[in-house]
Amino acid sequence: MKKTKMFDAMAQIDDQYIDRCLAQKQSLAESGNKGSEYHKKPSSRKVVLLIASFVLICVLTLSVIMIVHYSNKPKDPASEDPGEESQADSYSESHSENEPSENGESKNMGTYSDLSGTDLTVAFETFSPSSFRNTLQTSASTDFATIYSDISDLYASSDNVVYGTVKSVAYWDLSGTAHTIYSFNTSKVIKGDIPEKAVISVITPGGYCRLRSYVNAFGKGKYETYSEQEIDETIFHDSFAGVTDEPAAGDQYLLYLSSPLKDEEPFPDGLYCEVGSFMGRLVEGDDGMFNRVLPQNEPSFYGDSMTAYSKEYVFNMAEATEEIQERLDAFSVDEETAKNMSSSELLKTIMSYPYIGNTFPGLSSDAHDSYWLGIITVRGYYSPLDIFLERPDAELVLLEYIEYYDHNDDAEEMLIPCKTRVQLAKHFLSYLQSEESA
Repeated sequence: MKKTKMFDAMAQIDDQYIDRCLAQKQSLAESGNKGSEYHKKPSSRKVVLLIASFVLICVLTLSVIMIVHYSNKPKDPASEDPGEESQADSYSESHSENEPSENGESKNMGTYSDLSGTDLTVAFETFSPSSFRNTLQTSASTDFATIYSDISDLYASSDNVVYGTVKSVAYWDLSGTAHTIYSFNTSKVIKGDIPEKAVISVITPGGYCRLRSYVNAFGKGKYETYSEQEIDETIFHDSFAGVTDEPAAGDQYLLYLSSPLKDEEPFPDGLYCEVGSFMGRLVEGDDGMFNRVLPQNEPSFYGDSMTAYSKEYVFNMAEATEEIQERLDAFSVDEETAKNMSSSELLKTIMSYPYIGNTFPGLSSDAHDSYWLGIITVRGYYSPLDIFLERPDAELVLLEYIEYYDHNDDAEEMLIPCKTRVQLAKHFLSYLQSEESA
């Protein structure tokens, strides 16, 4: 009986244990079902976050597309500030950096990427002086066949005369010698057929030359001891004829130029040359005067000539030259006609000759050291003066001329003032008297 009660108690305990286990299992099952339902159906908060992320990504993508589009869109020139330098006045990016290659060369440094006027620039091979380790200072000397003492001579010898601004400077040495090539923006054309507002390439001696180019053209010479590496790393800076006033960007010049080069190897076609080298380049100063370029150690290179000219004078050179030519045509008589003229008529013709002042020191740019030498020189190329001075009545006619014009200023418009012509007549008289005494 006791045993049965014990088993009944144990069974009751087991039933209670089993009931608790079943209840716990059911509870766990119910909680598991709730968890699975949570994962299957996301909450509204997470849905909102997903939608917001998607919208943000779309906005960022659209912003990037718009930035790329407008950065590549060309600028409207009308909207640019007129006070700022336009793209038309600058090099392209590849040119402005002037980056040399392994041998120190770069291509086409003298050509604009965009121009506001006519593009007459020339493509050429150049190099960057800063990429060389060694720089040698030299000064090439030369004997000029012609020294243009007066700018009227420059004008007559030039095919083109232009005023403008240096835009950029580069160097060229394929001939084995130093040359500077600068791009020049013309703003006024005084003579020739170069368009206004054009950009041209102008070449002038001096500047930089690679030693390698020199050796290739002329051999090693005195650089025999240089290694190949030293040759490749060395450059000359040549102050041609002692001129230190080299072209620089921003300089304003009046240039006397040749016609463009053609078939002049190894020089590129289309380059313009300064007539007489630096003599054909006048530099505008801060005071508005145009100054001639001078060799550093030769201040009297142009003799007694003027070295500074007003803008009005140089810009009106065409009119002045035409006036001189008209007078030359009017008073340049041939030898036979001069012989048939009376001495008085001949002297008046001589005094009207535009270049008769070349006999008088201090009167013109071509004045000689003494009037004796001046008279002898002018007699050599102006036959009316030679014929007059050979006449027996020359002294008498000169005395009459001096006496009359010394007290009576003529009303005629003549190139040489009356008082100066009287002084010239006195020099002629002294010259004849000195010949007689000799």
